[in-house]
Amino acid sequence: DNYYNLEIDQPNAKTAQGAVNVAGTMTVQSGSEYAVAATTTTVTGATTISGDLAASTGIFDANGSFNASGGTIDFTGAGTLKLSSSVTSLGTLDDADGTVEYDGGTQNVISDTYNKLSIKSSGTKTASGNITVNGDLTTENTSGCVFDIDTRELTAKGGITVGYRGGLDLKDGTLNLAGSAAQSFTSPGSYT
Repeated sequence: DNYYNLEIDQPNAKTAQGAVNVAGTMTVQSGSEYAVAATTTTVTGATTISGDLAASTGIFDANGSFNASGGTIDFTGAGTLKLSSSVTSLGTLDDADGTVEYDGGTQNVISDTYNKLSIKSSGTKTASGNITVNGDLTTENTSGCVFDIDTRELTAKGGITVGYRGGLDLKDGTLNLAGSAAQSFTSPGSYT
Protein backbone atom coordinates (compact mmCIF):
# COMPACT_ATOMS: atom_id res chain seq x y z
CA ASP A 1 0.00 0.00 0.00
CA ASN A 2 0.95 3.66 -0.01
CA TYR A 3 1.66 5.24 3.36
CA TYR A 4 2.58 8.70 4.51
CA ASN A 5 4.65 7.82 7.61
CA LEU A 6 5.23 4.18 8.54
CA GLU A 7 6.41 2.97 11.95
CA ILE A 8 7.28 -0.65 12.81
CA ASP A 9 7.08 -1.37 16.53
CA GLN A 10 6.84 -4.26 19.04
CA PRO A 11 8.54 -7.70 18.78
CA ASN A 12 8.06 -10.17 15.92
CA ALA A 13 8.72 -9.52 12.24
CA LYS A 14 6.37 -7.42 10.16
CA THR A 15 6.72 -8.68 6.57
CA ALA A 16 5.82 -6.69 3.46
CA GLN A 17 3.12 -8.44 1.44
CA GLY A 18 3.79 -6.44 -1.73
CA ALA A 19 5.16 -3.09 -2.85
CA VAL A 20 5.25 -0.57 0.01
CA ASN A 21 5.61 3.15 -0.75
CA VAL A 22 6.25 5.62 2.06
CA ALA A 23 5.93 9.30 1.13
CA GLY A 24 7.13 10.55 4.52
CA THR A 25 9.37 8.86 7.08
CA MET A 26 9.91 5.23 7.99
CA THR A 27 10.97 4.11 11.46
CA VAL A 28 11.82 0.61 12.68
CA GLN A 29 11.89 0.77 16.46
CA SER A 30 14.38 -1.08 18.67
CA GLY A 31 13.35 -4.70 19.25
CA SER A 32 11.21 -4.87 16.12
CA GLU A 33 11.88 -6.19 12.61
CA TYR A 34 10.76 -5.09 9.16
CA ALA A 35 11.17 -7.82 6.53
CA VAL A 36 11.18 -6.76 2.89
CA ALA A 37 11.08 -10.42 1.74
CA ALA A 38 10.95 -10.53 -2.08
CA THR A 39 9.15 -7.19 -2.48
CA THR A 40 10.22 -3.56 -2.87
CA THR A 41 9.87 -0.85 -0.23
CA THR A 42 10.49 2.74 -1.34
CA VAL A 43 10.85 5.54 1.23
CA THR A 44 10.87 9.16 0.06
CA GLY A 45 11.64 10.75 3.44
CA ALA A 46 14.06 9.86 6.22
CA THR A 47 14.59 6.24 7.28
CA THR A 48 15.57 5.38 10.87
CA ILE A 49 16.41 1.75 11.69
CA SER A 50 16.85 1.11 15.42
CA GLY A 51 15.69 -2.51 15.14
CA ASP A 52 16.21 -5.02 12.32
CA LEU A 53 15.82 -4.50 8.58
CA ALA A 54 15.72 -7.89 6.83
CA ALA A 55 15.88 -8.48 3.09
CA SER A 56 15.97 -11.83 1.33
CA THR A 57 15.73 -11.06 -2.40
CA GLY A 58 13.84 -7.78 -2.07
CA ILE A 59 14.83 -4.13 -2.36
CA PHE A 60 14.73 -1.42 0.29
CA ASP A 61 15.06 1.89 -1.58
CA ALA A 62 15.86 4.78 0.78
CA ASN A 63 15.60 8.04 -1.16
CA GLY A 64 15.86 10.27 1.90
CA SER A 65 18.43 10.28 4.69
CA PHE A 66 19.28 6.91 6.24
CA ASN A 67 20.35 6.13 9.80
CA ALA A 68 20.64 2.58 11.18
CA SER A 69 22.61 3.53 14.29
CA GLY A 70 21.90 0.85 16.89
CA GLY A 71 20.10 -1.28 14.30
CA THR A 72 20.87 -4.28 12.12
CA ILE A 73 20.73 -4.78 8.35
CA ASP A 74 20.33 -8.48 7.66
CA PHE A 75 20.47 -9.98 4.17
CA THR A 76 19.44 -13.62 3.77
CA GLY A 77 19.95 -13.70 0.00
CA ALA A 78 20.49 -11.37 -2.94
CA GLY A 79 18.62 -8.44 -1.37
CA THR A 80 19.57 -4.83 -2.08
CA LEU A 81 19.70 -1.71 0.07
CA LYS A 82 19.62 1.39 -2.16
CA LEU A 83 20.82 4.67 -0.66
CA SER A 84 20.19 7.94 -2.50
CA SER A 85 20.90 10.59 0.11
CA SER A 86 23.02 11.14 3.23
CA VAL A 87 23.88 8.06 5.30
CA THR A 88 24.69 8.44 9.01
CA SER A 89 25.21 4.77 9.90
CA LEU A 90 24.62 1.28 8.53
CA GLY A 91 24.43 -0.16 12.05
CA THR A 92 25.45 -3.82 12.16
CA LEU A 93 25.70 -4.60 8.46
CA ASP A 94 25.52 -8.17 7.13
CA ASP A 95 28.75 -8.67 5.12
CA ALA A 96 28.00 -12.22 3.93
CA ASP A 97 24.98 -11.58 1.66
CA GLY A 98 23.25 -8.78 -0.20
CA THR A 99 24.25 -5.59 -1.98
CA VAL A 100 24.48 -2.01 -0.76
CA GLU A 101 24.00 0.46 -3.60
CA TYR A 102 24.84 4.16 -3.44
CA ASP A 103 22.79 5.73 -6.24
CA GLY A 104 22.42 9.40 -5.37
CA GLY A 105 24.48 12.30 -6.70
CA THR A 106 27.40 13.38 -4.54
CA GLN A 107 27.49 11.06 -1.49
CA ASN A 108 29.78 9.77 1.22
CA VAL A 109 30.25 5.99 1.30
CA ILE A 110 30.17 4.87 4.93
CA SER A 111 33.27 3.13 6.28
CA ASP A 112 32.21 -0.51 6.73
CA THR A 113 32.65 -4.08 5.52
CA TYR A 114 30.24 -4.82 2.68
CA ASN A 115 29.33 -8.05 0.95
CA LYS A 116 28.72 -6.42 -2.45
CA LEU A 117 29.06 -2.69 -3.08
CA SER A 118 27.55 -0.94 -6.08
CA ILE A 119 28.22 2.69 -7.05
CA LYS A 120 25.59 4.06 -9.42
CA SER A 121 24.42 7.30 -11.02
CA SER A 122 26.39 10.35 -12.06
CA GLY A 123 28.23 12.05 -9.19
CA THR A 124 31.24 11.31 -7.03
CA LYS A 125 30.78 8.92 -4.11
CA THR A 126 33.62 9.45 -1.61
CA ALA A 127 34.82 6.97 1.00
CA SER A 128 34.36 8.40 4.49
CA GLY A 129 36.77 5.83 5.95
CA ASN A 130 38.40 2.51 5.10
CA ILE A 131 36.17 0.20 3.03
CA THR A 132 36.26 -3.60 2.73
CA VAL A 133 34.25 -5.42 0.06
CA ASN A 134 34.02 -9.19 0.50
CA GLY A 135 32.19 -9.75 -2.79
CA ASP A 136 31.95 -7.74 -5.99
CA LEU A 137 32.62 -4.00 -6.30
CA THR A 138 30.91 -2.33 -9.26
CA THR A 139 30.80 1.23 -10.58
CA GLU A 140 28.06 1.87 -13.13
CA ASN A 141 28.73 2.51 -16.80
CA THR A 142 27.50 6.11 -16.48
CA SER A 143 29.43 9.29 -17.25
CA GLY A 144 30.55 10.98 -14.03
CA CYS A 145 29.86 7.95 -11.83
CA VAL A 146 33.08 7.89 -9.77
CA PHE A 147 34.05 6.09 -6.58
CA ASP A 148 36.71 8.24 -4.88
CA ILE A 149 38.72 6.40 -2.24
CA ASP A 150 40.13 9.78 -1.09
CA THR A 151 42.96 9.15 1.41
CA ARG A 152 41.43 5.87 2.62
CA GLU A 153 42.12 2.19 2.01
CA LEU A 154 39.89 0.03 -0.17
CA THR A 155 40.26 -3.72 0.44
CA ALA A 156 38.66 -5.66 -2.42
CA LYS A 157 38.26 -9.42 -1.99
CA GLY A 158 36.00 -10.15 -4.95
CA GLY A 159 35.62 -8.98 -8.53
CA ILE A 160 36.05 -5.33 -9.48
CA THR A 161 34.10 -3.91 -12.42
CA VAL A 162 34.48 -0.26 -13.39
CA GLY A 163 32.11 0.88 -16.14
CA TYR A 164 34.04 2.42 -19.04
CA ARG A 165 32.20 5.74 -18.61
CA GLY A 166 32.59 5.57 -14.82
CA GLY A 167 35.71 5.66 -12.70
CA LEU A 168 37.63 4.58 -9.63
CA ASP A 169 39.73 7.38 -8.11
CA LEU A 170 42.70 5.94 -6.21
CA LYS A 171 45.21 8.78 -6.58
CA ASP A 172 45.29 9.67 -2.86
CA GLY A 173 44.29 6.30 -1.40
CA THR A 174 45.30 2.65 -1.35
CA LEU A 175 43.83 -0.35 -3.16
CA ASN A 176 44.45 -3.61 -1.36
CA LEU A 177 43.65 -6.63 -3.54
CA ALA A 178 42.90 -9.73 -1.49
CA GLY A 179 41.18 -13.06 -2.04
CA SER A 180 39.98 -13.65 -5.60
CA ALA A 181 40.56 -9.98 -6.48
CA ALA A 182 44.29 -10.60 -6.16
CA GLN A 183 44.06 -13.23 -8.91
CA SER A 184 42.93 -10.88 -11.67
CA PHE A 185 42.10 -7.21 -12.06
CA THR A 186 40.80 -6.19 -15.48
CA SER A 187 38.29 -3.49 -16.35
CA PRO A 188 37.76 -0.90 -19.12
CA GLY A 189 36.94 1.92 -16.67
CA SER A 190 39.07 4.97 -15.94
CA TYR A 191 41.46 5.12 -13.02
CA THR A 192 43.25 8.12 -11.54
